[in-house]
Amino acid sequence: MSARRNVKRAQRLGLVTKFEDDERFVDEHYEQLKEVYRRGGSRLPFGKQRVLEFSGSSRRAANLVAVSVYLPGGRVNIATGIFTIEGSELLLWMWRTASTTAGTAHELMTWTVMQRAIQQGCETFDRMGRGDFKTKFGRARPAESALACWGGIAGWMAARKVAKRAYGWPADVARPGFAR
Repeated sequence: MSARRNVKRAQRLGLVTKFEDDERFVDEHYEQLKEVYRRGGSRLPFGKQRVLEFSGSSRRAANLVAVSVYLPGGRVNIATGIFTIEGSELLLWMWRTASTTAGTAHELMTWTVMQRAIQQGCETFDRMGRGDFKTKFGRARPAESALACWGGIAGWMAARKVAKRAYGWPADVARPGFAR
């Protein structure tokens, strides 16, 4: 399923994305991490202290973007993610979901974070790791180092212009799958 369809589906389902600034977020995030590892038959290879230290130092540096996705009504948290923004780069650190609608929640979360990052001047998005998910939000190209895969916002903007012409979208409306 495409990212755009998943974002639209999440919106139709009434999923709610919320940026978190309370340290209690780490408790929920860590519990979701443990559950995902448990479902996969593994044990989480690090403790909650690691997540607390990372989020705390990122928060103090004003780089932290902690985000949750809630079911309609905003009370049941089904997905969490930790991103950072440094200069013009958005970095995905870790995300997890307690839901079986992982793609829908993750893609809504990522889309929402990307919109905030663009507003803050980000030009690249390091999605880390391996996998096809890198291509869902735009053309991914390797960074100069072999350690990261980058997706340029310029590619998203070009795709948005094509969609605007093809579908008649207004210039001031952000649509899933396209930047700004």
